[in-house]
Amino acid sequence: MDAGVLVRAPLFLFIKNQSIALFLNFNSVILLSDNRLPNLRSKFTYRMRPMRKAQRQRDGKWALEVFDKAPYVTVSMVRPDGTPYGLPLSLVRRDDSVFYFHCAHEGEKLECLKNNPVVSLSAVSKCTPKYEEEKNNFTEYYHSAVAVGRAEIVDDDNEKTEALRLICERFLPRYMDHFDEAVGRSLNMTAIVKITLTEAPVGKCKP
Repeated sequence: MDAGVLVRAPLFLFIKNQSIALFLNFNSVILLSDNRLPNLRSKFTYRMRPMRKAQRQRDGKWALEVFDKAPYVTVSMVRPDGTPYGLPLSLVRRDDSVFYFHCAHEGEKLECLKNNPVVSLSAVSKCTPKYEEEKNNFTEYYHSAVAVGRAEIVDDDNEKTEALRLICERFLPRYMDHFDEAVGRSLNMTAIVKITLTEAPVGKCKP
């Protein structure tokens, strides 16, 4: 394999037309050829694997409640050069499968999403360090959720306005009397990204 880029990623093996990309576990790195990245991105469709500790898994409805309660959601995507990019964003949920966030019309997020619209969402609504005296065990109790979806830029002004309304109602409900004036001033300067989940989200909790 020729020289390429170093990235950190979960484990999977992709073999196609004698092109092999081996992604090692979290603390490992891979060597991946730059000129193979576009083909890998276009042909790879991600699906979440079954949870190893099945007793901690929670259903999609439970997971959506975690997303609703979390102060932010981490959105992970892929840069055009194939390296990972993730950041915490203020997402709002419209229904069981659609989320929105807002941003500027230019920036690294949009560059990533235009190149590869597949994203991963993760959130934590509860996290409490815990010492379990009876087990002499240091651990954390938590509620978390993950999801996978596809992102697209919203062009319709009515949908953009509704998305901004949902965002403001979630984070600043006391000031909605000022919403119409504010959105009239800023709508054209604001980009809205819609994320549509491609499978049901999954929750996890301890205990």
